[in-house]
Amino acid sequence: MKSYDIKPNEENVIKALKENLIKRNGDLVLFYELLCAQENSCSIALDGRWGSGKTFFVKQEQLIINAKNSVSDMDEEKRNVILNNLSFRNGDERDEDCSLAVYYDAWEHDNDKDPIVSIVYEITKQLSIKYAFDETEKAIKVAASIVDFFTGKNLGEIKEAL
Repeated sequence: MKSYDIKPNEENVIKALKENLIKRNGDLVLFYELLCAQENSCSIALDGRWGSGKTFFVKQEQLIINAKNSVSDMDEEKRNVILNNLSFRNGDERDEDCSLAVYYDAWEHDNDKDPIVSIVYEITKQLSIKYAFDETEKAIKVAASIVDFFTGKNLGEIKEAL
């Protein structure tokens, strides 16, 4: 049987934004503006049936957030394809203070021994954080100290892995 699902890979997500395939670009812009209007920490839940497009929506929003951020290392051609097909109320300018978005699939990491370790790993992997060899030990110690302070968890495991 032929599948009619659009898989949420980057190519399909960009194509859906470019061609507004699922007529959702207006909702994505409004959601982006809602996220940027938050002044404090908050939680937002997306609720829907299995297969209703929650993951696709989140991955589209991730691309929009990173495209609007002037300091993201997104390829300029990809950035233009994403932004030129959306209508923002504040125009097409890039946001200096918007955060970078990182996608973390909790189901994929459901069996991980320590969720903090897998979250830190996923963030560093997606943001392509690279350190010179002589800076690595110092950076790992700093990251471990910060996470240890906020979570009370000893991150010796991360140090060993890295």
